Amino acid sequence: QQKYAKKFEVARQKFKIIANKKFKETFEIKDIPFLMENLRRKEVYKFDLNKDFVFRNKITDDIILGKLNDIKFIDDISESEQFVITNLKTNQKEFLNSSIYTHFQIDLNETYFLEKKIPLTLIDIDLNRNNHNGNFLIFLDEENNKILKPILKTKLPNSIAFFKNFKEQDIFFKKKGELKISRCIDVLDASEIKGYELILTNFEITKNHEQKHLKYVIDELIIKPKRITLPIHRDRKFRESELQIIKWLINKDLLSYIYLKKPVNNVEIGFIRKINLKPQNIENYHKKTENNDKETLVLKNIFGKEIKIPYNKIELIIFEYTSAMIQIKSETSFSSRLGYKILKKFKPERILIT
Repeated sequence: QQKYAKKFEVARQKFKIIANKKFKETFEIKDIPFLMENLRRKEVYKFDLNKDFVFRNKITDDIILGKLNDIKFIDDISESEQFVITNLKTNQKEFLNSSIYTHFQIDLNETYFLEKKIPLTLIDIDLNRNNHNGNFLIFLDEENNKILKPILKTKLPNSIAFFKNFKEQDIFFKKKGELKISRCIDVLDASEIKGYELILTNFEITKNHEQKHLKYVIDELIIKPKRITLPIHRDRKFRESELQIIKWLINKDLLSYIYLKKPVNNVEIGFIRKINLKPQNIENYHKKTENNDKETLVLKNIFGKEIKIPYNKIELIIFEYTSAMIQIKSETSFSSRLGYKILKKFKPERILIT
C-alpha cells in the first residue's frame, strides 16, 4: 500500500485538481469549507476534541503525538479536512490531512491492561525519526520497571480512565434485546480489570417508589465503548424504551445515523428533531393500523432539510457517545461471545470482554 501510494503521488495530485474543479462546476459550489461547516461535519469528531492521539502517516509510517484541538476545512473536496493539533513533543501547532493519517487515542499517565492483564501505566512515547521501528510506547509496571511496546505492533485497548469516566454518565444497558438508559453512580477500583465494579441505577421503580442500584463486576459484562446501536423492533412492547432513547437523542442533539428497511439509499444522517410515537401500553393501540402509519420520526438531515420518516420503516439508529453500551455476558450466545473475543483480539478499543 505504501509502495503504490508513493509511486502514484504525482498522479493523485493531478486527479485531485481535476476532481475539485469538476465538483465545483457540477454542484455550483464555490466554497467547500463553508459547505462542510453547513453540513456540521465537525460533529463526527465531537467527542475526540481536546484529547491526545497517536497519528500515523499511512504512506511514510511517520508518527506524531498530538492533542486534537480542532478540525479545519480546506478548499479541496478530495481532502477537505485537516486535524489541527498541538504536537506534544514540540508544543507547536500542526495541520494534518485526515485522509492520510490514522489515529488512535491515548491517555498518558493512566493505567492499561494489555495481553498479560498486568496493570501498566503509560508514561511516554519515544519517537525515533530515523527508524519507524524505533517508536515505542513506554509503560511502568507496578514495580516501576520500564516496559517498551512498539507502536506499530501494539493494539492499545481503552485505558481504565475511560471506564472511570462512566461515573455520573448515562449508560446504555441491553437486556433481552431491549436497550435502556441507565445511570452509572460509581466505578469501584480493583487490582485486575475484571474486578472493577459498575454501580448502576435500576430501570424499574419499586412499589415504594424507590430506585434500587445494581452492581456489576466487569467480568460479568460485555462493554462496547462509544458506538451505540438502537434496534427498532416490530414488537410494540419495546416502544417505551425506544421512545426514551430517541427523546434523549433529541435533548442531546447528537448526530444520528438512521438505517432504513430497504436495500439501497438506506441511510439518513442528521439530527432528530421530533418523534410521533405512542408507547405500547395504550389499550388496543396495536390494532389501529391507521395510527401506526402516522408514527413518524422527524430528522433534520446534514443538508439542513427536515424529513419525515415512517417509524415502521426504520431498522436501527446508530450514534456515538462518551460512555458505552453494555450487556450481561451470560445472556449472550456462545457464538456471539466468540465473535466478541475475535473482535477484541484485532480491535481491543472497540470492545471489552474478559
